Amino acid sequence: DHDFDMVIASWAFDDSADISTLFHSGETSAWRNNFVGYSNPEVDALIVEAKTTLDREKQRTVNQRLHVLLADEQPYTFLWTLTNYAAVHKKVRHVELHPFKLFTFADTWYIPKKEQ
Repeated sequence: DHDFDMVIASWAFDDSADISTLFHSGETSAWRNNFVGYSNPEVDALIVEAKTTLDREKQRTVNQRLHVLLADEQPYTFLWTLTNYAAVHKKVRHVELHPFKLFTFADTWYIPKKEQ
């Protein structure tokens, strides 16, 4: 019915996330994440293009255009973003940090025997 003035919600995603559930017009039916009913054919096409192209530079260009459109049309007003900090001792090797999953691949971290 979309009879509301405002929604407060929370999402956590990075630049590799699939944003189609939030912004694609095909996701506006009941019990879908695009509950605000946002619809823009250009955004729909860009979302599909970003998901289907294998060229990283092309993805970047498409995503930049998506950001411009979404910022201009503002289907959502993003109020803040969290800044995460992490520190790793120089002895610990093979640490890969992800902004939302700090302990991803922690089972591969190690300290060389001679430094223990």
